[in-house]
Amino acid sequence: MSISLTGTVILGTMGLVILGPERIHSAGFDLLADSLTAGTFNAAAFLTLGKSLQLITVNRSNLLAASQTAMAATAGVLIFAEPVTAPLVVGVVLTFLGMSLLKGSPRPAEGHAGT
Repeated sequence: MSISLTGTVILGTMGLVILGPERIHSAGFDLLADSLTAGTFNAAAFLTLGKSLQLITVNRSNLLAASQTAMAATAGVLIFAEPVTAPLVVGVVLTFLGMSLLKGSPRPAEGHAGT
């Protein structure tokens, strides 16, 4: 839970110190409500991320981490109309090829040390 609240507490305190209460109050209720809502969802996302990383294996965690770059590149093409280049395609294909090889690797038998 601490990881989910750290950003909210630290950034909220920094904003209050740097901007001052008057400037934050002058932002208007809509902006403050939007910021509070975004902070709440951000804290919830980090809470669920931290919990999920505790529940999955290291191998699956590495697979997820490796896939993020390829997913971001694909989202850039689909959502932001980024150009499709040869290096981008090669990178995405190699990422998913490597992920499929890792996913298919057999697990060592329980109670035996891996060699």
